[in-house]
Amino acid sequence: MNKLFTIALALILILPTPYAQNLTNYSIQSQEIKFDIQADNSVKQTMKFTFNNPINTAINYTVDNKVHNIQVSDGKQYIDYRLIPNADSYIIEIFPKEPSTTLIISYRADDVVFHSDSIEHFFTEFSFGNTVQNLKVQVMLPVGYGVYQNSYLPIDGTINSDGQRIIVTWEKTNVQGNILFSVKFENLNSSPNILPIAIVISIGAVAYIYFHFRKKTKEEFIKGFREDEQKVIGYLEQHKKTFQNRLQKEFNFSRAKVTRIVMVLEQKGLVKKQRYGRTNRLTWLKK
Repeated sequence: MNKLFTIALALILILPTPYAQNLTNYSIQSQEIKFDIQADNSVKQTMKFTFNNPINTAINYTVDNKVHNIQVSDGKQYIDYRLIPNADSYIIEIFPKEPSTTLIISYRADDVVFHSDSIEHFFTEFSFGNTVQNLKVQVMLPVGYGVYQNSYLPIDGTINSDGQRIIVTWEKTNVQGNILFSVKFENLNSSPNILPIAIVISIGAVAYIYFHFRKKTKEEFIKGFREDEQKVIGYLEQHKKTFQNRLQKEFNFSRAKVTRIVMVLEQKGLVKKQRYGRTNRLTWLKK
């Protein structure tokens, strides 16, 4: 009896969440990743892998346990699978019906787009273990939305449209290691409310008092931290959730320094730390 080989493809939603894949037995000729952002800010994600050699064995694919509407196919027919609970994730055990060089996995995820004022922010980080010869990534914005002030990463992406929706696209070759994909977007059809002058003035006065007091309180709060800790606090206040290894790259800090800073913030009840693969997922707790 031939020995079954197992491919481990780990994909974590984040948000932002890093995506990791470890392909040990098959090399990827091309990979297409599509993030279809819906009007309710849920995201339909589709991953299409094209391998150099046909897949003819069982495949394990790991996803966050918050995803739903999972579908698996080889491009011609749906493939049977079963879900195996694994901590805060699911292992999708896939059973190909016949050898194929194509594997398509799609699902829907909530809470992966962050909202701040009138700006929406989608971002995720991928970690490519083996080299992907050809990579194409697309982020499709909801109808009526556009990219906010050309804010997207990596900066070599292109912006186009299918006639209804704006699409940000990246195409790369021989990809390996970590890549962050990020897009900020806004509603192009929104218009400011017209309010009576008296109401506007009243709101302005209340807002001034509130933000003046809030600024003063924040200044007092931040004085108790070192400069490097203040940088991390500012980042977490803005993004709310991130990964510990992302902080190392963002501020060019050593792993030891980031570990110390996270420990300080955790002890003060400012962040929640959860183990996630080889790093930690951090959640900002202070309102």
